[in-house]
Amino acid sequence: MINQLVDYLGFVLANVGTVVNSYKILIGGGLSQAGITFVQQIEASFKKHSLRWISQTTQVEIAKIGNDAGIIGAGYLIKTALSKETATCY
Repeated sequence: MINQLVDYLGFVLANVGTVVNSYKILIGGGLSQAGITFVQQIEASFKKHSLRWISQTTQVEIAKIGNDAGIIGAGYLIKTALSKETATCY
């Protein structure tokens, strides 16, 4: 079951990596708590499913802010929206 999940995640990330053409994919949130071994398995599946040039140029890593990534991103969006509202009021 876990191996199938890892394979699906690697497959999805390979497709996203092809569309977005990013140089780094960060694993955050609850998945980041699973540990480096889990992420290494996802990265192996990513390399298996991705185009060669994508797998050679894209890194899969754990986000440094870990499980707090979602709340930090939400706070940033609120801050940005409020600063735009304030700028248009004058």
